[in-house]
Amino acid sequence: CTDCGVGKYNSAAGASKAAQCTECPVGTFGTSATADSASGCTLCDAGTANPSSGQSAVTACAECIKGRFQVAKGKASCTACVAGKYGDAQEQTTDTCKPCGEGKYSSAQGATAESQCNSCSPGKYSALTAQTAASVCTKCVVGKYGDTDGATSISACKDCIAGVEFQDTAGQPSCKSAACGIGTYGTAT
Repeated sequence: CTDCGVGKYNSAAGASKAAQCTECPVGTFGTSATADSASGCTLCDAGTANPSSGQSAVTACAECIKGRFQVAKGKASCTACVAGKYGDAQEQTTDTCKPCGEGKYSSAQGATAESQCNSCSPGKYSALTAQTAASVCTKCVVGKYGDTDGATSISACKDCIAGVEFQDTAGQPSCKSAACGIGTYGTAT
């Protein structure tokens, strides 16, 4: 009789062909050449994954890269951090993905660094974390402007100088000039 080989098993007595040997499934590896069931295949640890069947060494279980994690043993793939979050460490065994901070958002899944979070544009702000779209950024109201990107509160919206400038559109990064002529004055913003 010939062994099935490492990375395989055979649970049928009297097998006559190598084709009757079954590869260890994805998420596992087999080190025994004479395994008689799938339980002879070892599960990859949490924080790792193996997308290929028939593997024969623990090195087939690859560490989850940054931006991904795996909480369970014996999995074929790692789970990506959801949009609005990022993962800056590898081989994570829990969802340790960090939220994009206030004034930021990201639609990307599997982001690996806070620098992949986009900032609210000037004239807008957001006090929320883990946001997935620019639409969460609130516009500064008419009469105000915001000249800072990534603003986190309404206090970043500044008043236009009455009689000198104005802003008639919400969410703008600057005011428009409205200097009053000689002998006149203005109070509108």
